[in-house]
Amino acid sequence: MTELNLDQLRAQIDDIDTQITDLFKLRMEISVEVAKYKKENGIAVLNSERELEILRRVSEQIGEPFDDYAKQLFNTIFEVSKACQMEII
Repeated sequence: MTELNLDQLRAQIDDIDTQITDLFKLRMEISVEVAKYKKENGIAVLNSERELEILRRVSEQIGEPFDDYAKQLFNTIFEVSKACQMEII
């Protein structure tokens, strides 16, 4: 097996970053739709139970040794998503 050089590894990371960016944009667009629904139905932006449910699922899916990092990432995603929703509501 040929060892990858740093440029090849970085190119792989760049490809993954593009995928993450596309998925993040899609997630935010859906979050906007959620905010519109919440506004129309008088539902609060914060849903701690839902966030905990997602964190449990993510932690189980990714497992050790990256589950704590994944939780940090998703907590950040929750914060920006809630900020976006608050602008709409």
